[in-house]
Amino acid sequence: MRRPYKSNAYVKFDETIYMDRFLPDADPEKRTQTRSLTQELINARAKLASLNSSKVSFALTLAIGFSRLLTILICGPKKSGPIAETMRSLAEALGSFPAKDDGILGLQATLKVESERIETDIASTEKRIDELLRLTEEVWTGSQECAYELSAVFMHR
Repeated sequence: MRRPYKSNAYVKFDETIYMDRFLPDADPEKRTQTRSLTQELINARAKLASLNSSKVSFALTLAIGFSRLLTILICGPKKSGPIAETMRSLAEALGSFPAKDDGILGLQATLKVESERIETDIASTEKRIDELLRLTEEVWTGSQECAYELSAVFMHR
């Protein structure tokens, strides 16, 4: 394990960042627009975390718990993953049953559809996050009155 250390070696940073958006006298219209974009970004990141999480509402928790139990019984234990992954693996496991019951086929189809819907939702949310970040940068593109030349960086390992 490497220990952190301080180095006074000169490293050239060819980057200037502009701090206009953080100044109290920044353009109020741009600040308002940025606030709304930031709030939407926070909501999108929370949604993405929820979609990638294995924690959901109580009713869905029971259904997911049941599906994970079946997956463990059918496929053997493995690390708990995102909901969509669990649903997909259970649907695949249900497909290996020799007896094809209407209930099992219905559950298998529902799990496949729902896992695909969640994965599509994750992809669209990730795309929206990228778009919101780009839009926020575009708001402040022309504001370059308060330049700050980067002179030091602390690197974490």
